[in-house]
Amino acid sequence: MTVPLADTAAQEEPSRFGDELDLWWGSYAGRAMMPSFAVCIALTVLIFFGTRLWVPQRYWFQWTFSGVASALWIVQLARWGHRFFTWNYRLTTRFLYQDRGVKPLIARRYALPTISRVEVRNNALDKWLGIGDLWICFDDTDQPAAVLKALVAPRTAAGIIREAIKKARETLT
Repeated sequence: MTVPLADTAAQEEPSRFGDELDLWWGSYAGRAMMPSFAVCIALTVLIFFGTRLWVPQRYWFQWTFSGVASALWIVQLARWGHRFFTWNYRLTTRFLYQDRGVKPLIARRYALPTISRVEVRNNALDKWLGIGDLWICFDDTDQPAAVLKALVAPRTAAGIIREAIKKARETLT
Protein backbone atom coordinates (compact mmCIF):
# COMPACT_ATOMS: atom_id res chain seq x y z
CA MET A 1 0.00 0.00 0.00
CA THR A 2 1.40 3.39 -0.89
CA VAL A 3 0.69 6.70 0.73
CA PRO A 4 0.60 9.84 -1.41
CA LEU A 5 3.19 12.49 -0.65
CA ALA A 6 2.04 15.37 1.51
CA ASP A 7 1.37 18.68 -0.20
CA THR A 8 4.16 21.26 -0.26
CA ALA A 9 2.51 23.54 2.32
CA ALA A 10 2.62 20.73 4.89
CA GLN A 11 6.27 20.00 4.02
CA GLU A 12 7.23 23.66 4.50
CA GLU A 13 5.58 23.93 7.92
CA PRO A 14 8.45 22.51 10.00
CA SER A 15 10.97 24.86 8.40
CA ARG A 16 8.67 27.87 8.83
CA PHE A 17 8.16 27.29 12.55
CA GLY A 18 11.44 25.53 13.27
CA ASP A 19 11.87 22.03 14.56
CA GLU A 20 9.52 20.79 17.22
CA LEU A 21 11.63 20.38 20.36
CA ASP A 22 10.72 18.86 23.69
CA LEU A 23 10.55 21.47 26.44
CA TRP A 24 9.04 19.57 29.36
CA TRP A 25 7.78 16.14 30.29
CA GLY A 26 5.63 15.24 33.27
CA SER A 27 3.50 12.42 34.57
CA TYR A 28 1.15 11.49 37.37
CA ALA A 29 2.87 11.69 40.76
CA GLY A 30 2.49 8.41 42.58
CA ARG A 31 2.43 10.21 45.92
CA ALA A 32 -0.96 11.65 44.97
CA MET A 33 -2.45 8.33 46.06
CA MET A 34 -1.09 8.52 49.61
CA PRO A 35 -4.56 9.16 51.06
CA SER A 36 -5.97 6.06 49.38
CA PHE A 37 -2.98 4.04 50.57
CA ALA A 38 -3.76 5.22 54.13
CA VAL A 39 -7.35 4.05 53.64
CA CYS A 40 -6.04 0.66 52.46
CA ILE A 41 -3.91 0.34 55.60
CA ALA A 42 -6.95 1.12 57.76
CA LEU A 43 -9.05 -1.37 55.79
CA THR A 44 -6.36 -4.02 56.22
CA VAL A 45 -6.52 -3.54 60.01
CA LEU A 46 -10.34 -3.80 59.86
CA ILE A 47 -10.07 -6.93 57.72
CA PHE A 48 -7.69 -8.43 60.29
CA PHE A 49 -10.01 -7.82 63.24
CA GLY A 50 -13.16 -8.73 61.28
CA THR A 51 -11.61 -12.00 60.15
CA ARG A 52 -10.40 -12.69 63.70
CA LEU A 53 -13.94 -12.17 64.97
CA TRP A 54 -15.75 -14.35 62.40
CA VAL A 55 -13.12 -17.01 61.67
CA PRO A 56 -11.76 -18.35 64.96
CA GLN A 57 -9.75 -21.29 63.56
CA ARG A 58 -6.14 -20.36 62.87
CA TYR A 59 -5.83 -22.19 59.53
CA TRP A 60 -8.98 -20.65 58.02
CA PHE A 61 -8.19 -17.28 59.56
CA GLN A 62 -4.85 -17.12 57.75
CA TRP A 63 -6.37 -18.06 54.40
CA THR A 64 -9.34 -15.71 54.75
CA PHE A 65 -7.30 -12.73 55.90
CA SER A 66 -4.62 -13.29 53.26
CA GLY A 67 -7.19 -13.65 50.47
CA VAL A 68 -9.28 -10.61 51.32
CA ALA A 69 -6.32 -8.32 52.18
CA SER A 70 -4.44 -9.45 49.06
CA ALA A 71 -7.43 -8.64 46.85
CA LEU A 72 -7.64 -5.17 48.38
CA TRP A 73 -3.94 -4.46 47.84
CA ILE A 74 -3.87 -5.89 44.32
CA VAL A 75 -6.67 -3.50 43.31
CA GLN A 76 -4.90 -0.55 44.97
CA LEU A 77 -1.52 -1.34 43.38
CA ALA A 78 -3.19 -1.81 39.99
CA ARG A 79 -4.81 1.65 40.32
CA TRP A 80 -1.48 3.18 41.32
CA GLY A 81 0.45 1.45 38.52
CA HIS A 82 -2.10 2.41 35.87
CA ARG A 83 -1.92 6.08 36.82
CA PHE A 84 1.82 6.25 37.47
CA PHE A 85 2.92 4.48 34.30
CA THR A 86 0.27 5.55 31.78
CA TRP A 87 -0.67 9.18 32.54
CA ASN A 88 1.97 11.23 30.72
CA TYR A 89 2.21 14.83 29.62
CA ARG A 90 4.69 16.36 27.16
CA LEU A 91 5.29 19.92 26.04
CA THR A 92 7.02 20.78 22.80
CA THR A 93 7.65 24.09 21.10
CA ARG A 94 4.31 23.78 19.26
CA PHE A 95 2.02 21.38 21.15
CA LEU A 96 0.99 20.10 24.55
CA TYR A 97 0.41 16.33 24.52
CA GLN A 98 -1.72 14.42 27.01
CA ASP A 99 -1.60 10.60 26.93
CA ARG A 100 -3.61 8.25 29.12
CA GLY A 101 -3.81 4.50 29.12
CA VAL A 102 -2.27 1.74 27.07
CA LYS A 103 -5.12 -0.06 25.40
CA PRO A 104 -7.00 1.96 24.39
CA LEU A 105 -4.54 4.82 24.32
CA ILE A 106 -6.27 8.15 24.76
CA ALA A 107 -3.91 10.70 23.24
CA ARG A 108 -4.71 14.37 22.90
CA ARG A 109 -2.68 17.15 21.30
CA TYR A 110 -3.30 20.84 21.89
CA ALA A 111 -1.72 23.58 19.76
CA LEU A 112 -0.05 26.08 22.08
CA PRO A 113 -1.50 29.24 20.46
CA THR A 114 -5.05 27.99 21.18
CA ILE A 115 -4.42 27.87 24.94
CA SER A 116 -5.76 30.95 26.73
CA ARG A 117 -5.05 30.16 30.40
CA VAL A 118 -3.05 27.79 32.59
CA GLU A 119 -4.28 27.47 36.17
CA VAL A 120 -2.80 25.57 39.10
CA ARG A 121 -5.36 24.03 41.43
CA ASN A 122 -4.42 22.25 44.62
CA ASN A 123 -5.82 21.87 48.11
CA ALA A 124 -3.93 21.88 51.42
CA LEU A 125 -3.08 18.16 51.21
CA ASP A 126 -1.81 18.57 47.63
CA LYS A 127 0.38 21.48 48.73
CA TRP A 128 1.78 19.38 51.56
CA LEU A 129 2.53 16.56 49.08
CA GLY A 130 4.06 19.03 46.60
CA ILE A 131 1.60 18.22 43.82
CA GLY A 132 -1.28 19.88 41.99
CA ASP A 133 -3.49 19.80 38.92
CA LEU A 134 -2.98 22.03 35.91
CA TRP A 135 -6.13 23.22 34.19
CA ILE A 136 -5.52 24.19 30.57
CA CYS A 137 -8.24 26.50 29.20
CA PHE A 138 -8.68 27.29 25.51
CA ASP A 139 -9.70 30.28 23.39
CA ASP A 140 -12.50 28.18 21.94
CA THR A 141 -15.18 28.16 24.66
CA ASP A 142 -16.77 25.00 23.21
CA GLN A 143 -13.65 22.97 24.00
CA PRO A 144 -13.59 21.74 27.60
CA ALA A 145 -10.55 22.43 29.74
CA ALA A 146 -7.81 19.80 29.78
CA VAL A 147 -6.62 18.69 33.20
CA LEU A 148 -3.08 17.48 33.85
CA LYS A 149 -3.57 15.63 37.12
CA ALA A 150 -1.19 15.26 40.05
CA LEU A 151 1.95 16.96 38.77
CA VAL A 152 5.03 17.43 40.91
CA ALA A 153 5.93 21.15 41.20
CA PRO A 154 2.84 22.33 39.31
CA ARG A 155 3.73 26.03 39.51
CA THR A 156 7.05 25.40 37.75
CA ALA A 157 5.31 23.35 35.06
CA ALA A 158 2.68 26.09 34.60
CA GLY A 159 5.43 28.68 34.16
CA ILE A 160 7.17 26.58 31.52
CA ILE A 161 3.90 26.07 29.65
CA ARG A 162 3.01 29.79 29.80
CA GLU A 163 6.44 30.71 28.42
CA ALA A 164 6.07 28.17 25.60
CA ILE A 165 2.63 29.59 24.73
CA LYS A 166 4.08 33.10 24.59
CA LYS A 167 6.92 32.01 22.28
CA ALA A 168 4.55 29.99 20.06
CA ARG A 169 2.32 33.04 19.60
CA GLU A 170 5.34 35.21 18.76
CA THR A 171 6.42 32.69 16.13
CA LEU A 172 3.02 32.90 14.43
CA THR A 173 3.17 36.68 14.03
